[in-house]
Amino acid sequence: MRVAYITGVSRGLGEATARQFLLEGWTVVGLGRTHNLEHDQYNAVYLNLEHQEIPEIPIFPEATELVWINNAAIVGKIGYLGTEAQDLQSIYLTIQINLSAALALSHRIIQLYDGFKGLFTLINISSGAGRNAYPSWSAYCASKAGMDMFSRVLDIEWKTQGKHNFRVFSVAPGIIDTGMQTQIRQAKPEDFPLLERFQKYHEEGALETAEAVASKLIGFIRRRDDFSEVLADLRLV
Repeated sequence: MRVAYITGVSRGLGEATARQFLLEGWTVVGLGRTHNLEHDQYNAVYLNLEHQEIPEIPIFPEATELVWINNAAIVGKIGYLGTEAQDLQSIYLTIQINLSAALALSHRIIQLYDGFKGLFTLINISSGAGRNAYPSWSAYCASKAGMDMFSRVLDIEWKTQGKHNFRVFSVAPGIIDTGMQTQIRQAKPEDFPLLERFQKYHEEGALETAEAVASKLIGFIRRRDDFSEVLADLRLV
């Protein structure tokens, strides 16, 4: 039995990945505020990442392979720090949803499957914004850089513990045609100096579909032992 847990499953990459896992016969646990999937092997768990409470997460002792994907994220408000385009609530919320919640949920699932002997793969959906500085995205860039470092630390911890069946990757998925990209294109030019670049991505058809990226991600997970580095970019594999 193969089980995949996915946060941010209501739309975009999360939903597309869940649908593809289900087509391949996996049991899927979707964690999010809303759920659009109906399937005999789909388990819906209500999760509001704005809060710190961890919901009850179903476990499957008979599983032979597990995948946990920290996918949920927001870009937050777009604008320079210290200007009216930003505010404290958006800064706190972006870090909470993108980083703090991912750490807490990962901690919990690792506890729940302590001693698991099958293949366990933890995927953190990172971003090029975690590896390159983008003006007006301070909280988003910081949160994604944090995901990269969290993944590197967890990799060392598992190797130190001899958990060679446990693997962690921080995966930059590329530029996907999702609601986040729509929000970015709606930013004000004075708040986001890279606005024209992101508008051109859309106009020139440079955005990948969520379905195409989901297929690449599942292929990456399937070939996980071909990759030695924790940080990965789906555009390069």
